[in-house]
Amino acid sequence: MLTSLGLGTGAFLMRDRFGISEAAAEQTDPGKLPLMVFAYFYGGWDTLITLDPRDHTQHAVVGEGNIDTAYDIIGDSDAQVAAEMAATANTGLVQPSGSNIQFGPAIGDIKKHYDKICLVRGIGMGTLTHEVGRRYFITGKVPRGLSASGSAMPTVLANEGADAHAIPNLVVGGVETYNENLDAKASGLNINGYADMAKVLKPLDDSTIPNGALDKAIAEYHAKNHCIHQQLNSDGMVDTYRAGWEKARVFMQGTLWEHFNFRANPPSGGSIEKAYQAFGVNPQNPYAALRGPIGQGLIAAQALAQGVCQVVSIQPTLSLDTHFDNWKIDQVRRQRGGLDVLSHLIDFLMATEDMYHPGQALWERVTLVAFSEFARTPKLNVREGRDHHLSNACLLAGQGIKGNQAIGATDDEYQAAPLDLATGLGDPNGHVLRPSDVHATVLTGLNMDLEHISNQEPKIIQQVLA
Repeated sequence: MLTSLGLGTGAFLMRDRFGISEAAAEQTDPGKLPLMVFAYFYGGWDTLITLDPRDHTQHAVVGEGNIDTAYDIIGDSDAQVAAEMAATANTGLVQPSGSNIQFGPAIGDIKKHYDKICLVRGIGMGTLTHEVGRRYFITGKVPRGLSASGSAMPTVLANEGADAHAIPNLVVGGVETYNENLDAKASGLNINGYADMAKVLKPLDDSTIPNGALDKAIAEYHAKNHCIHQQLNSDGMVDTYRAGWEKARVFMQGTLWEHFNFRANPPSGGSIEKAYQAFGVNPQNPYAALRGPIGQGLIAAQALAQGVCQVVSIQPTLSLDTHFDNWKIDQVRRQRGGLDVLSHLIDFLMATEDMYHPGQALWERVTLVAFSEFARTPKLNVREGRDHHLSNACLLAGQGIKGNQAIGATDDEYQAAPLDLATGLGDPNGHVLRPSDVHATVLTGLNMDLEHISNQEPKIIQQVLA
């Protein structure tokens, strides 16, 4: 009934804690499933300072030409950008030794993982609206007005083995998630932060754990199919509630909670201590870090490392919608901070053994997709900020992705330029990329079906694939 009233993921959470479902069918081997981190940078990121930069020595004077790098303005209030400017002879083009990628001066720590990263530049969004751009990239389908069309990429991935993990699809920090005609168990379970994991996984008290007789009686009741069930199931409501029963039984045992018990001074040598070290968290007083983007990264790290989730969506930054002079501080520090969280997450996954494949790093089975709804204008506005822009870029890494490259481009006016799908190089007779092409390429790299976005006529960017 809660689902029918439109309570969405809140209803999903309550269903999984107290819900109804029949016994699970044959379970998929979780060790054979691809894993994903889906990272949404909220508000529209400035790709000029990170993912799609320009040489500052050629665009140094604000207001002249089509592009204002304004790296010098940023450097006046940001020591890290100032240091990158000094180290790059004032170009602002950061290119680590061995890298084929040039990053912007606010790229931060993630540049060290250049060998794993594929930047996709010159994505035409066709919208300047936050809701449309965000939902277009989440589902790979053009929204119906402002309403999302189709299922979120994480939901599509989780649908392949929805019975294999306790929480197939975990959504942290407010990222939007959608399920259109896929297995109800693949729907995203939405939480705000680490404290919510206790509400989901930790029993309220011993009285909430059913004894053997009660558990058996409930299971027998759920296995029965009466006329009323068929009447109420016209829109799948009964199936949705039944889908959570096996998950609820796992949750109520309370054994998963310890993986997310992010407290001060965790057990020495344990997984939480190792995660704190990877993310630079002070183990004596971790709480300030836990409440921010780092906390979301820690949840993703533990959820994947402990086999609790297949896909985790995070929002590793506060708003990047910087139309005013807060751009030079908020955009830079927030975007770099979010990218640093992803860098720490890669560090952790590389150093963590896959529990299903001894001797292999967990990172070998993870794909990272980092995106925003659009880029920001290449010129500063009269308020010394940047507005919404039709082009975009995204960051891909991990399983199925060929690293150490940048694909596509923006032109001299910072608009999406067509490219050759086979080579990834600019081609005036080529194809202008869209979010549906990125979706199709990532899923192809994971050997997954594209039927759900077939009406978007997606193109595969062959050069991206490993």
